[in-house]
Amino acid sequence: MALQICPNCQQQDFTWSFDEENIPPTSWHCSNCGYTACEDESFERLCATCNIKSESRLADDKKIYWWCSTCNTITIISKIPNYRYPTRAAIDFLAAEFNYRNEPHMQDWEYEVASAEDLDKYFAVYSRVNDDDIRFTLMMMIIEVLGTNDETNKDWLRAKQLLIENFSLHEYTVFYWCIFDNEHIEDCFYITPLMRKLWQEQAEKHP
Repeated sequence: MALQICPNCQQQDFTWSFDEENIPPTSWHCSNCGYTACEDESFERLCATCNIKSESRLADDKKIYWWCSTCNTITIISKIPNYRYPTRAAIDFLAAEFNYRNEPHMQDWEYEVASAEDLDKYFAVYSRVNDDDIRFTLMMMIIEVLGTNDETNKDWLRAKQLLIENFSLHEYTVFYWCIFDNEHIEDCFYITPLMRKLWQEQAEKHP
């Protein structure tokens, strides 16, 4: 297979491999600098620079981007923030606070138990506690139950203000709900359009 120019070191040592056991199965590796990226083959588009349909969507551990294998142009879609997840202590605290079930087999506890009926309670506890792990988990629950793409929705405006005030804490949560690996917004979460707009506004302020 032909070697391509590596988007990292600019040497012609970039090649792909396919392993159906991986998700996504196609990955790229540079034998010169060791750079590795995964390709989502469901996306391909016309390059705005060379006007050839040879742009692929790649992702490494820091960013998602378009890469043209013809002219080697790179267009950043988004940086990838550091992954963050709910802690056991935060889950235990919130389960006791709201009298929610809390069992070892629950993989996504914060999504399984979140209830729209308790939304006001979530906001109240968020304002009361000073623990970042608890606030982080609470925000995941708040976003889960909002279910709106209306910019004027009062509950969205409450959540948005907290996300702006504490963006560094909730950066990964906002990024997750943006679903940048899907260009078809109609196939994303209901709240995704609002999250993408928020991300665009805040990511520039928090490089």
